[in-house]
Amino acid sequence: MLVKNFSEGNETLNFLDEEAYNFSVLHALKALVLILIIVVAIFSNLLVIFSVVLYRKLRGINNYFLVSLAFADLIVACFAMTLNATQEISSRWIFGPAVCNLWNSIDVHASTVSTLHLCAISFDRFYAIVKPFDYDHFMNTYSAMGMIAAAWMCPVFISFVPIFLGWYTTKEHLKEREETGDKICNFVTNVPYAFISSTLTFWFPVIVMVLVYYRVYREAMKQKTAMEKMTNIRALPVAKNSVNSFGGEVSQTGTLNLNNEKEVQVRPDKCDSIPSTNGGDDAKSKSAKRISLEAAMLDARAKARNSVFASSGTNILEVFSVLKERRRLNSSWRREHKAFVTLGVVMGTFLLCWLPFFIWYLTTTICGEACYCPDEVVSLLFWIGYFNSTLNPVIYAMTNRDFKLAFIGILKRIFCCQCTEESRRNSDNF
Repeated sequence: MLVKNFSEGNETLNFLDEEAYNFSVLHALKALVLILIIVVAIFSNLLVIFSVVLYRKLRGINNYFLVSLAFADLIVACFAMTLNATQEISSRWIFGPAVCNLWNSIDVHASTVSTLHLCAISFDRFYAIVKPFDYDHFMNTYSAMGMIAAAWMCPVFISFVPIFLGWYTTKEHLKEREETGDKICNFVTNVPYAFISSTLTFWFPVIVMVLVYYRVYREAMKQKTAMEKMTNIRALPVAKNSVNSFGGEVSQTGTLNLNNEKEVQVRPDKCDSIPSTNGGDDAKSKSAKRISLEAAMLDARAKARNSVFASSGTNILEVFSVLKERRRLNSSWRREHKAFVTLGVVMGTFLLCWLPFFIWYLTTTICGEACYCPDEVVSLLFWIGYFNSTLNPVIYAMTNRDFKLAFIGILKRIFCCQCTEESRRNSDNF
């Protein structure tokens, strides 16, 4: 009987040891993942900031918003993520009530700043694509800095002020915090604050930016169709008549291709008068004659082209100037379209990361204990939202070639000790 109980006791101890081992492994893996997300978020957002600071090509007004957004994501990584990770790893809060309020305030403030920046970016794209002639008037350095300052200052009134004054939560939660000694830092809100904060932080700005982006998308598609028509040379009546009268065509790159060019007679004896450089070198004399003959033929062809365009009433320079203007407009539109696509992907990623959290945040506040959600799910929703701060720089590198080249240049400066001086100069000139 004693042997049987002893064996059962050993099995129980082995089971407990195995459970403890599995828990410690999962705990260590969880800590590793959280630390990796924080480090990548800090490093990648620093890359965005230094890319715009170091490379002239990225110093546009639209990238001012991206730098400010990167600062907000950097604050999320350094404070919100870090403090949350310490509680997740240690399973308790170790910093006291003041730091708990600071963490919750930074969390609300940074998420609101990110949303307002995306709203500002959507209006920037609106003026750049829908009203390009008014862009310089509305979106200059002063207006951009004003919008950025407002995006940072306004969220203070729904984050730091109500949280430090205790307006955000219920009396029961404040009493519970006093009794437990703040061993766990939970963000429990009352219904009015939940409605006001979620509306101003997420729902209203998201609705505004979605409507603006839809308007910009429709206008961008219209402009794309118009640009495709403009790049077709046959849409230009004057150029078409001129080219047809000459029997050739002008390509989309602005070059003139002649299909039925008239033969140009050039007398080679006019080139025989060119003296040789050494007085008796026949090879050099023949080479000089050949070069002179080719130059005379090219000059005759140019005169023939100008005479045909003159006879048709059109100057070839006018055709080329029109084509050059078309290429410039097309290139400008493509740059704006790239920025629109990049920031559209950023906005879509923001929605996917934060929408589940705000749905949970609003429903649990309204339902209370009736809508119970496990702590593991709540933690997962928080970190999915935090992960958005890590994804933004990755999106820039994947969708914007200029940012990608800037990232590569900075990484080479940091990690490539054997890089040649030429590659460093090339990255400096970017």
